[in-house]
Amino acid sequence: MKDLRAFDVDIVSLKSITYVFEYNVGDAFFAYFDTELVQQGNCAVKVEVTKSSTMIKASFSIVGTVELICDRSLEQFIYPIAHEHLMYFKFGDQNGDDSDDIVVISRSTQAIHLGKYIYEFIGLEIPFKKLHPRFITGQEEAVEAELIYATPLDSEEENGPLADTLPTEVDLEAGLAQLQEKFKKKNK
Repeated sequence: MKDLRAFDVDIVSLKSITYVFEYNVGDAFFAYFDTELVQQGNCAVKVEVTKSSTMIKASFSIVGTVELICDRSLEQFIYPIAHEHLMYFKFGDQNGDDSDDIVVISRSTQAIHLGKYIYEFIGLEIPFKKLHPRFITGQEEAVEAELIYATPLDSEEENGPLADTLPTEVDLEAGLAQLQEKFKKKNK
């Protein structure tokens, strides 16, 4: 895909009714934007465009999957996308943005370029921290940790309310013996 002209909607020829535009975006679409956010995916996009004399309402519906890289393990995984967004293109004297959902376009504007909005809306669905599903559902290996020794925070605590929780000399010797056994097994 050399450019995004396939995602242009010629608004000059539109009548004051609702039009439905459907697109399938894939790897070539994501490659056009040349960012690391999303590089591969497959999404079905449906855009309902309603033109009136003062504005154009565009309702985006995006469903599909994208391939992401886990921030923790650097493994690739498939992430589902489902996004709906409503935008207004209001006719005005000059082009500009009123807000995130309202874009002012001049009356001489020939077409609305939907490709960049589709990419942005897909990007909105990408989580800030990208984790492989096995980390989210708790399927990762559980590592049991054993407290061997804890130092008191203050010398006064040795005789204070936490004195019962401090390890005794017998506990320390047992912990040391366990560590020595693990070390011997590991070095065999």
